[in-house]
Amino acid sequence: FWALVAGFMLMPSLALARLEAGTAVGVGLRASSTSVASIDFCSKLTEVSRRIDSRLSNAGKNLTDKHSNRKNNAKEREEKRAKSLIELRVKQDAERSAIYAKLEARATTTAQSQAVAEFKSSVNAAIATRRAAVDSAISVYWKGVSDVLNNRQPAVLDARQTYNTAMVAALTTAKNECSGGTAPATVRAHFSASVKAAVTQFNTNRKAIDKAGPQIEALAKTRNAAVKSATSAFRATLEQARITLKVSLGA
Repeated sequence: FWALVAGFMLMPSLALARLEAGTAVGVGLRASSTSVASIDFCSKLTEVSRRIDSRLSNAGKNLTDKHSNRKNNAKEREEKRAKSLIELRVKQDAERSAIYAKLEARATTTAQSQAVAEFKSSVNAAIATRRAAVDSAISVYWKGVSDVLNNRQPAVLDARQTYNTAMVAALTTAKNECSGGTAPATVRAHFSASVKAAVTQFNTNRKAIDKAGPQIEALAKTRNAAVKSATSAFRATLEQARITLKVSLGA
């Protein structure tokens, strides 16, 4: 949609330039091409209006489709990563169970068996705490991504609607001026000025809309920091549990 705006601004001038060239060659009136082009502006206004209406309609649909695609892509990434995390945890649980079994086999006394049981309890609790913190960070991240996309869309649609309204008003004014007998050159000048004003306002409105990228990057940094903190806390607990077990097993 953004790229089409510049095209709308240039379209009247480019179309009229082609009309001027064609008319000048046809009747041999190069010196009067501006006057002929101005007359053609009113005669071609219906076609210009049709083309602009079509482009505005297509741009609106593309904008809606793009928003839907972004949301769907985000949802697909969320589900894919959630599946990968579950698979990783299943693998980790299996490896940890194997380690527990080896430790239990090495425990030859009641005290050592108790020490292994306490080690398992400490590690399992630390893992549960870490996973809960990671899950929370991930959930907050994806909720934030969804909010960014949803909260930004109304502002984008408002900017587009404001532009559309201005373009329709410019076309209506041009049609009224042409039918009212206003000089075609004047109509053309008024229309061009209105289009430029609509584009300027649109660019101003667009720049005022927060970009999704930086917001999502900030969410990712917050998520990563939370995961890193949870991992550090887990490692500290695991190391302490390992030291305690090592003393109890005497190895």
